[in-house]
Amino acid sequence: MAAEEAPSLTALLCSVLRPDPPPLFAGQVFELYRLQTALLRQRRVREMMERDRRRRQYLRRRRAFLLSSIAAILSLITSTNRPVWVRNRDAGQNFWATAESFDEDQWKAQFRVSRATFDYLVELIGPAIKRRRTNYRVPIEPRRRLAITLWWFARSGEYRSIADMFGVGIATVCIIVRQVTVAIVERLYRRFVSLPSGQRLDDTIRAFKERCCPQCAGAIGGTHIPIAPPRDNPEHYVNKRGWHSVILQAVVDHDVCFTDVYAGWPGSTSSATVLSSSDLYLKAEDRPDGYLFPREVSGRSLAHLGDKAAGVYSPGGFIP
Repeated sequence: MAAEEAPSLTALLCSVLRPDPPPLFAGQVFELYRLQTALLRQRRVREMMERDRRRRQYLRRRRAFLLSSIAAILSLITSTNRPVWVRNRDAGQNFWATAESFDEDQWKAQFRVSRATFDYLVELIGPAIKRRRTNYRVPIEPRRRLAITLWWFARSGEYRSIADMFGVGIATVCIIVRQVTVAIVERLYRRFVSLPSGQRLDDTIRAFKERCCPQCAGAIGGTHIPIAPPRDNPEHYVNKRGWHSVILQAVVDHDVCFTDVYAGWPGSTSSATVLSSSDLYLKAEDRPDGYLFPREVSGRSLAHLGDKAAGVYSPGGFIP
């Protein structure tokens, strides 16, 4: 409004200040007074609105400061043992309280790995499964997290029974199993499960040859993993023995160490279909010569093998 009325105000001033004022001088002065009053009123309204805005901003900042101060004070005086957040469990009534005193045979019988292997796994994935300590609760240590997951892998028991054994919540067991499984797959799978190459391939072929399997770099086989009937197409997962499962295809070397794992097909699928769709088969198809391993082994300890290709042995035949 001020921008629109500024030209009218300027015109009135020029008409009043010129030497020969018009007869309607009083009316122009009144109009000038009215315009000035309107401008002052608008300026006062803007100042009041700006003052209210600054006041609201000040009140918001003061409220945020007070809330943060109260939260900081409460965090200093609050104990970590709060029954509202943590359910106190008697450590003497759960399995994990006595597991640390097991000998080697008992430890391996319960967790299916030796204590040295267990400690090695904790060292490898411990940083990935460790949780930060908060003011509300003490986190579950990585050793117990790994123990819960290995127990569930070995026996696949109910979450309720595992929770009672290890002194944690039922939902906590489910979360821990998922978190530790993801850490194992992301950090350890590609590091330890891989087809042999280089000197390792030579040693594998030599060991299989000594066992009457020349030109073999691995033994392949399959098994059925029991599952609960899925919601979608449950009949596809019924295997030849009449129960629901998924197929696991695996390759092991001469030391029975896994070098390739492929799983997930429904139990009614044939072994040939699983093999032809596996990464193992696709790797051989991607090579120009169609072989999984190099055809020529020369300049090394296996030069006497000639130019034959190494493959994988299975009970149904030989995979090039």
